[in-house]
Amino acid sequence: MQSLNVLVVALATILALNAVADAYVVVCYYTNWSSYRQGNAKYLPEDVDPNLCTHVIYSFAILDANTYQLKPHDAGLDINQGFYQKIVGLKQKNPSVKVLLAIGGWADSQTNKYSLLVADGSKRQNFIQNALSFLGQYGFDGLDLDWEYPAPGDKQNFGVFVKELKAAFQPKGLLVTAAVSGAGWKIDEAYDVPTLANNLDHIHIMAYDLKASWDGHTDHHAALYGDALTDDGAVSKWMQLGAPANKLVLGMPMYGRTWNLANPSQTGIHAASAGAGAAGQYTQEGGILAYYEICSMDWTKVVTDPTGKMGPYAYKGNLWTSYDDPAFLKKKCEYVKQKGLAGAMIWSLDQDDFNGKFCNQGRYPLLTAINQGLGRK
Repeated sequence: MQSLNVLVVALATILALNAVADAYVVVCYYTNWSSYRQGNAKYLPEDVDPNLCTHVIYSFAILDANTYQLKPHDAGLDINQGFYQKIVGLKQKNPSVKVLLAIGGWADSQTNKYSLLVADGSKRQNFIQNALSFLGQYGFDGLDLDWEYPAPGDKQNFGVFVKELKAAFQPKGLLVTAAVSGAGWKIDEAYDVPTLANNLDHIHIMAYDLKASWDGHTDHHAALYGDALTDDGAVSKWMQLGAPANKLVLGMPMYGRTWNLANPSQTGIHAASAGAGAAGQYTQEGGILAYYEICSMDWTKVVTDPTGKMGPYAYKGNLWTSYDDPAFLKKKCEYVKQKGLAGAMIWSLDQDDFNGKFCNQGRYPLLTAINQGLGRK
């Protein structure tokens, strides 16, 4: 009888731990343009592993400036080549995964069309009804708002827009989420936090790009602790303004920010810089290297922070980068658990070593580390 009781307790403990692990979300952004990359960096819908994500978000749809309705950003991929259908089809492999469509992104946010949308009640309702139809047509489970960023004059209107979206989406079982800034000053001016917290299913904090070459010196772009422009600074700000921890999802980068050192002999944190680092071989964007580009480079030195406040940095010649590795992402997951956050978000799937051909760490080493850190693997 005693051994039976021990077995029952052990089984109950295992079930409880599994329930806690399942409670954490892992939100994975998919980018359609990564399919244009060359060689082993080419990323296609079939490369997504739906068992490593609880939510997959297709990036991006855009806002039509004439009709104020959703439209595909790249209809050739999204519709003609069936990328929408393929990403939504991930639910056949893992029925529990939710697949959302993101609207916006940095490039699509650079005009005033989103401001005009949220300021006009008729435009908002037109958008909402069209979005319901669009999402239903392709089988998405919800909409992710990625407006970068509302201006101070948009703050209240954006809150109203989110509230109206939620009212229309919730009865149909659709999710409404948003990707938001992690910079305190931007949070203050852009977001009516109580309204967003009451009406968004999850708030995805973009806790990366917090430091970059525009600062004029090197730094970690996604440090966990330090000044206000860190993960902890971002989470603390959102919670201070009224967001509950269990709606906050901490964003984690699958890439590094790069700097061009002003003096190659000055290689530490806060070393003077002269602009962004050169574009990577595959990603072809100045100031950024995908993790698979970083891990396959022959750096002069990779430095790990002895205080545990930030991920590694590395340098070679004039090139300097800061990024997160698997070990530090597990540390961030401990923070997620300590703070009672909803989980982790990644930007983006294609920048991890998704096929295991670069880092000799297996497939998806960063995303796997996050799943392990949250007790999901």
